[in-house]
Amino acid sequence: MLDWIHAGSPARGPGTVRRPFRLDLPENTMPLIHVQQTPGKTAEQKAELVRELTDAYVKATGAKPESVWVTVQEIGTDSWSIAGETLAARAAKR
Repeated sequence: MLDWIHAGSPARGPGTVRRPFRLDLPENTMPLIHVQQTPGKTAEQKAELVRELTDAYVKATGAKPESVWVTVQEIGTDSWSIAGETLAARAAKR
C-alpha cells in the first residue's frame, strides 16, 4: 500500500517545498479489474458485466464485494489496433 505521496513537481524549480500528504486507503481497496472494449454495449450489459466480474472475484478469493473495483473503458475502433491495423480499417475490409 502507498503510505506517502509527495506533492509538488521538479518542474517547479529548486527551492520548491515538497509537502508529503497521507494517502489513507483501506487495506482492501484492491483488486482493480479493468475492462477495455470497443463501444456498443448497453448500460445494462455493462452493469451485468460489472456485477458478474465482482461476483466471480468474491467467489474465487473470499474478498468483500465492496473491495472489488471494476472499470469499463470504451476505446474506439480507430484507436485500437491488431498487427498494426486499426479495428476500423479491418472492419472496412469485410
